[in-house]
Amino acid sequence: GWGQVFLLAIGCNWIVNLAVSMSNQAQDVLAKIAGIWFPIMGFVILGFEHSVANMFFIPLGMMYGADVSVGQFLWNNLI
Repeated sequence: GWGQVFLLAIGCNWIVNLAVSMSNQAQDVLAKIAGIWFPIMGFVILGFEHSVANMFFIPLGMMYGADVSVGQFLWNNLI
């Protein structure tokens, strides 16, 4: 339900802000890469979705014949 969506949004934003903060605090390029690498891997491992990336990949899949309607895409991904 909406409570789960709200908690997922908090988790996603927390991880993104962690990556940005760690990158900004790092002094050299290797530390910046390491600083964003672990939060990004956590984002992926926890199964969070990136709606902006989905706005590209799902319509691309639809153009290549994926069995997804525009209504399903809007309702299940963006709302």
